[in-house]
This record gives sequence, C-alpha cells and structure tokens, in this order.
Amino acid sequence: MRETSTGHRTGAWVTTKLLRITAKAKEDSKARFTSLMYLLNEEFLEECYYGLEWDKAVGIDGETVKGYGDNLQENIKDLVVRMKKWQYRPKPARRVYIPKGNGKQRPLGIPTAGAKCTYQQEAFGICDNYTSFS
Repeated sequence: MRETSTGHRTGAWVTTKLLRITAKAKEDSKARFTSLMYLLNEEFLEECYYGLEWDKAVGIDGETVKGYGDNLQENIKDLVVRMKKWQYRPKPARRVYIPKGNGKQRPLGIPTAGAKCTYQQEAFGICDNYTSFS
C-alpha cells in the first residue's frame, strides 16, 4: 500500500505510517529507527496539540496550553522548522516536589506547553516501550 499526498494532507498518511512503525516495534523489540523526522509536520503537531490536557500545570515559561494555542499556527510552524533543522531544544522543566507518604518528597518536572506538544507524539505511537532509537 502506498500513501498519497492527498492522504498526507488529511493526516491519514501520517496515521498509516505510525501504525506501521508501531506494528514493527511490537513485532521486533530490537528494531532500531534512525529517523522519524519525516513524520513531523505542522498538521501532525497540531493534532498532538489538540491531544493535550489543557488543565495541567504550566512549565518554566508560565505559558498555559491554551495560551500556546492563541498563536498556534505560528508556534507550530516555528517548532517544525527548528525540529527539522535539529535546532529544537526544549526549555528546562519546572521542578516541583510532591510529598510522599513516608515524609519525603518526590521531584516532578513540568515541561512547557511547546515541549508537551512534542511529547504528545508518544500518544500517537512514535515512541513506546517497544521502540529504541539510535
């Protein structure tokens, strides 16, 4: 089966590719995927954005997911350009500490809204427990 550019615009092409990659990773736990960058485009990352939970804590930059979406097209376009040039570096996560039952505290890192968008790829099958990258 060959994907077409029409399917690519509707997101079907990316979904088909992701399903194939996920199946391969589950079949062969030693499979290595050297580059998945071709899957990253504005439509895909926008889909990732809409998969985010909007009521979660904000990252180090103080921007909410909703606030990131106020200028979504420009933010996504910039994100794709930086990722494809291998220039994307997420901002550091905001560190908070959650109390544990034994009186100690557990550290928790809260990423920025833009970083959350890139991490959402996991929900679409680019990364899972069966996948390794080289």
